[in-house]
Amino acid sequence: MGCCFADTSNRNLLYHEIKSILDDHVNWNVVGTKLNDRNALVEMAINETEAGLPDGCSFIYNPDAINADENAALCDDNEISIKQFIMLRRASLYQELEEQEF
Repeated sequence: MGCCFADTSNRNLLYHEIKSILDDHVNWNVVGTKLNDRNALVEMAINETEAGLPDGCSFIYNPDAINADENAALCDDNEISIKQFIMLRRASLYQELEEQEF
């Protein structure tokens, strides 16, 4: 029994769907707007609790973790923002799509 992706049309359909997901859902212009809107709804409430009172670098709530740029200093040196995570994953998946000549 052969792999369902051994068939070129099935494989191309998969790559098309991956590209569609990247373009329509894993896209900072879409996700960033949603996250910023949601942050605006909760930020005031969070800042009125202990979560809004960071002690040194032990942030319970850090709004910078949403859209900080690549060189931003977040608490943990290995930490990246959601924006950076999305950008890196998109680039990686687009590279894979290009390597498959899709």
